[in-house]
Amino acid sequence: MTLRNALTTLLVVSLLAGPAAAGSAGHAASTTNPAVQSPSLFQSNDANGTVSFNRSIYEVEQGETVTMNVTLEDLDAMTVQLGGGAMDYKLNASVTDGNGDGTVVLVFDTAKAGSGDGSALTTTADADALTVKNETTVDGKLPVNMYGITVYAGTGDSDPTIEYGGLNVKGDATNGSRTTATNTSTTYDESGMTTTTSNDSTTTTDSSGQPGFGVGVSVFALAAVALLARRQ
Repeated sequence: MTLRNALTTLLVVSLLAGPAAAGSAGHAASTTNPAVQSPSLFQSNDANGTVSFNRSIYEVEQGETVTMNVTLEDLDAMTVQLGGGAMDYKLNASVTDGNGDGTVVLVFDTAKAGSGDGSALTTTADADALTVKNETTVDGKLPVNMYGITVYAGTGDSDPTIEYGGLNVKGDATNGSRTTATNTSTTYDESGMTTTTSNDSTTTTDSSGQPGFGVGVSVFALAAVALLARRQ
């Protein structure tokens, strides 16, 4: 195992496992599903093939798609699990390198995640086959969170784990964006003056749309002009 894989495994375990004990490397569709499978550097790998991602942690905005390049060596089929464990969302899919080029490109659509119809995870090559075995349904959008990616060597019920990764779904909960509502009201009087109030800010305009001063201020201004003319 490379240093990169070891560090990735430890990162995913620290993010997802929490106090949960790491379990044995059972199949993704098993009814028992520990928060994160036991790190592969601490368990024997009976698989002859290997799998590697083009990056350790993938990042995607909530509602967008993410592309994951997977390289297979001495292996033509695998099971991919997204989420599971401590997460409320889990997807299991069997994937086959149909053209034997040693590469499978997966596309995960977070907008379709949780639909339960198997459309969230697909491949870009027609020759490669992907079947979603099961998926947790989600009410609304896929929650913002870090989800584990676990790869098993083959599509059987007891294939060993051979790779780990992470999927960081980002959104409003992580970037702190907020939307402020604006309450606006407009009143008119007989003189043609318009008063608009928006979030405690008041603006008065005349019939031409220019800022006005109200009847009282206008009368005061006329009186001041008359007094000034009288003094001269």
